[in-house]
Amino acid sequence: IPSDVWDELDADRPREVASVWRHWGATYIGQTWTRRLLWGWFAAAGWVALEMIRARFLTGFPWNFLGVSQWRQVPLIQIASITGVYGLSFLITWASMGLWGAGLHFALSQGKRTRWLTDLRLPVFAVCLVLGWGMYRVLDHRNMERAQDGESIRLALIQPAIPQTLMWDADASDTSFEVAARLTEQALALQPDLLVWPEGSFGLSQENFDRIRYQTVEAEVAWIFGGDGRAVTADGQVDVFNSAYLIGATGGMEARYDKCRLVIFGEFIPFENWLPFMRWLTPIGSSFSKGQGAVPFPFLNGTWEASPVICFEDIFAHSTRRHVLDQTDFFLELTNDGWFGESSAQWQHAANVAFRSVENGTPLVRCTNNGITGWFDGCGVLRQILGGGGSEVYKEGLLLANIPRRPMSMSQTIYRRWGDVFGWSCVIGVTMWFAWQGVRGWAGQGGR
Repeated sequence: IPSDVWDELDADRPREVASVWRHWGATYIGQTWTRRLLWGWFAAAGWVALEMIRARFLTGFPWNFLGVSQWRQVPLIQIASITGVYGLSFLITWASMGLWGAGLHFALSQGKRTRWLTDLRLPVFAVCLVLGWGMYRVLDHRNMERAQDGESIRLALIQPAIPQTLMWDADASDTSFEVAARLTEQALALQPDLLVWPEGSFGLSQENFDRIRYQTVEAEVAWIFGGDGRAVTADGQVDVFNSAYLIGATGGMEARYDKCRLVIFGEFIPFENWLPFMRWLTPIGSSFSKGQGAVPFPFLNGTWEASPVICFEDIFAHSTRRHVLDQTDFFLELTNDGWFGESSAQWQHAANVAFRSVENGTPLVRCTNNGITGWFDGCGVLRQILGGGGSEVYKEGLLLANIPRRPMSMSQTIYRRWGDVFGWSCVIGVTMWFAWQGVRGWAGQGGR
């Protein structure tokens, strides 16, 4: 506050504000321990309820939930295999409420300042319990991997690093393709089991497609890439999809997955049939169509199976779990992420998708245009990354990833089977509490 403005304020005002906060804090710590505990749980459940709404309202945008902040704390995030990322958000909020209550006790309690420990005991115990169980789960996962005698698959992931300004520039399509083709030649020389391109066409005309297909058939390597898909409807209309394709080692198209969750204003225009002028406000002109659901991508004679997701689909925990089928060995994310440049959003996206691995006990492989290309194991650990970290992760390159077969027992997580039971429980609990408070208030006013 500028000094001239401060001088005009009542000199006692800061003292009054401090007095109000002191009185409010004293009222809070004057409650029973049980009541304060219930307040902590209510605050945590309320936070989770808001995240549940954000994940679904207006198509949803579950980006950077509170629990995602702990993605590097591997033992701690294993709770997501039971509750989803929402359980970690609950734990952080509850522990924060306990810490806040402890601070009030320490500052305001007269004489018995050791009472500050009372608000922290249960949250700290819960965190220790989660950490202990998480360490056991991680060690068990490692033991199961070793028990499989190192059975793994070699994936060649190419990262062309084409600038976003050139992705749809027709004049630059040949240049984009030559970058992808050069990386492909390098990849095939390493004799991988599967070649993977990221989301985007990269100048893949019919002639260029035939050229790459010839090379993969000659090397006897299956190929997964992204591109537009089309289908003619019963009334003669043409639906356009954002798709992923699997070309087998013999050159035939063996599977196609059409993206189910579209980016608002990036891949679909809301209310475009009723408000045609909305098309002028977006860069796409018209909407893509939605896919019908998960599609398995079997390869190597059906001995391995990937489940593809495209772009930001994997930040939606409640729909990503449906992509894990009984024989799925790993998620395969094809994404551009060129919109983010070299900003922190690249790492934020990677941090969000780490939880999909934990929730489903399934490795997740990321093949991106300009970062972050690598893979997470079933415990959410980033096992390999192109460039090793720093600014190198955004550059053109090739990653040969060795993905171990997923232990079947790891995939039977509680979250995969039951979904957001914990999250919906928080939503129902908070709603019932507000309803009860409304009824009490109404009854207290004599029904007025």
